[in-house]
Amino acid sequence: MTNLEKASVFGLICSLAFALAACDGSGSESQPSPGNTGVLNLSVSDAPIKDATKVCVRFDGVELKHADTEETETIGFDQPEVVNLLANQGANSHPIVTGAELPAGEYEWIRLKVQAERGLGGGAGDVDLTSDTCDEGTENSYLVRESGEVHNLFIPSGSQRGLQLIKNIVIPVNRSGDYTAEWDLGKSFNGPPGLQPDVMMKPVVKLVANNEVGTLVGQVAGAQDLPTLTVANAEGGQTFSLSMQVLAAMTALTLLPALLLSMSSFTRIIIVLAILRQALGTPQTPPNQVLVGLSLFLTLFIMAPVLTTAYETAVEPYLAGEQQPLEAAQLALQPVRAFMLSQMRDSDLVLFAGLSGQDDVASPEDLPISVLVPTFITSELKTAFQIGFLVFIPFLVIDLVVASVLMSMGMMMLSPMLISLPFKIMLFVMVDGWSLLLGTLASSFAV
Repeated sequence: MTNLEKASVFGLICSLAFALAACDGSGSESQPSPGNTGVLNLSVSDAPIKDATKVCVRFDGVELKHADTEETETIGFDQPEVVNLLANQGANSHPIVTGAELPAGEYEWIRLKVQAERGLGGGAGDVDLTSDTCDEGTENSYLVRESGEVHNLFIPSGSQRGLQLIKNIVIPVNRSGDYTAEWDLGKSFNGPPGLQPDVMMKPVVKLVANNEVGTLVGQVAGAQDLPTLTVANAEGGQTFSLSMQVLAAMTALTLLPALLLSMSSFTRIIIVLAILRQALGTPQTPPNQVLVGLSLFLTLFIMAPVLTTAYETAVEPYLAGEQQPLEAAQLALQPVRAFMLSQMRDSDLVLFAGLSGQDDVASPEDLPISVLVPTFITSELKTAFQIGFLVFIPFLVIDLVVASVLMSMGMMMLSPMLISLPFKIMLFVMVDGWSLLLGTLASSFAV
């Protein structure tokens, strides 16, 4: 079986697995009975809230209204469900209805029968402030603040009307409909003056179908996969986080064009090729993209020994954990420094060393990189123009000969460039100009 076929089979298996998982919902605790019925599973959860350690809400039942009729279905509890919403946050939820059999179909709304009335005792009595659980025998919903104060909760609609959530609820045939009532208690409380110790609760609740919500499960790779960056100073060292390393790496990438132009053979090659194009009399052929691409790959070919040495002496030991980042960077720079020094003219080196006030160094190897780079670029420009001059001469001779012939024939209105162009192209092709020029450029670097 080929890799493509294996990938196709794997993708099909994964698709079937996800489809089966979606069909099963979030996992009912009871099997639905046969017939035109389904099962309802309902849970509650909460978002974080400040200045509260416990919010205990008492649920006495659930009521649902059919979408096409005025009939309702009521689910009563044998014992009230008292839930601490603050203990069920994020992916955690507390089930209040499990495996309740209902007629299958669509329902217009669901009403949570919440026991939360003004002036009703039971919540503000003796409460265990050290436990996250709620008193199952409480007569009313209550709130515990961080200060230890306990307040009864009431909803404006009263316990008889309860908390009505309008949503298109579907109970599938012979399957379960799994829903979660997500509370936002941070937006639900309001304690108007004169009503203490009661606190009014205008619940902000969103009913969510569990099979419409995906969960992302994974583990973030540890920072040890990429060694941390340590900068040593007189008092010790400072280690930067992984995000700082990524920022430094992205910043270094923006410097690559400048490094390519100033510390490699690219400058000499691109200038010579540009002069050749002018000498041929074809300012747009080859186009800039071709010249730049050719220059890049020829630069890579010429700089390959330098890059190989830098990799073997600096990168490999650093990846093996044998060197610190700054030490590895200094070792990687040594082959590049040697390459630049081999291409510099002594006059340029003396010029920039004198301008920087470092003309008394023992040897050029002791000069900093800030002196070597401008010296190297200046030397490269001189060499490139010298090579360009030699390349230009043969084509200039052809232009002079053609212009002289046209003048002697009295054809002064005919452009000499138009006549000389095919002769210059023919000469360049006959002497295998591209191979000759690129070979000369490559051999002009002493690596």
